Amino acid sequence: MRRVAIGAVAAAALGLLGVGLAARGGERSACGEVGDRERVASPVRARSAFVRCGSDGSAWLFVVDRGVARRLVPASYGCCYRPSASVVFREPAWSPDGRRIAAVVDDVGGTDVWVLEADGKRARRLTTGPERERAPQWSRDGDRVTVATETGRRRTIAVPAR
Repeated sequence: MRRVAIGAVAAAALGLLGVGLAARGGERSACGEVGDRERVASPVRARSAFVRCGSDGSAWLFVVDRGVARRLVPASYGCCYRPSASVVFREPAWSPDGRRIAAVVDDVGGTDVWVLEADGKRARRLTTGPERERAPQWSRDGDRVTVATETGRRRTIAVPAR
């Protein structure tokens, strides 16, 4: 996991404002405008998650905890998947207990919804197949994630036990 230190005062200000770190003056890449976006606050602790779009076209998920932004690259993505250099994370959503994040992952193999442990220990793919999922939302009890598909259909998926 890569750690990026940002000043405690700056991190607190960003957290209060609910905004990401500054973009690079309108520079664009394959993932959109270069910089931080889609910041979401954890419902439990004073931390947040955001997506950082890089000039190389990738967009990685970061978690900010105690003033430190850490790229979330879980030690285990299961048996058969490692994110490519051009992976794009989108639409992060915290679980009600603040331990997991559901996110849309757009990679060479398509678009799927994954659940990532916020501590970076592991990730689980919730969806597979040709449909492009988006907009993950957690159930109140944190046992299920509802996703929308580009065809407009919504489906609820049980999240595997920790």
